[in-house]
Amino acid sequence: MKLNDNQKKILHDKLPTLLKHGCSSCSGSQFQASDELFEIRSFNGGNMIIGGTPLIPMIILVCSDCGYMHFFNAIVLGIVSTSEDHSK
Repeated sequence: MKLNDNQKKILHDKLPTLLKHGCSSCSGSQFQASDELFEIRSFNGGNMIIGGTPLIPMIILVCSDCGYMHFFNAIVLGIVSTSEDHSK
């Protein structure tokens, strides 16, 4: 799901604090932020479960030097509310 303008602003405002110590892999300081939300779902023995399993929305920041991907919980960052309808 693409970030809307408000979500992009929230992410932009939080970027300076997210990786203030640099990349945890190479210590690089340049990152690319995805403009989409991704999700992690709980593992169920390799079986695909549609619905009924917890999903964690996340933002991905990618180190421009080494490509290491840093994952951040979008709910904790305030980009996604647990009460929003995200089906639209």
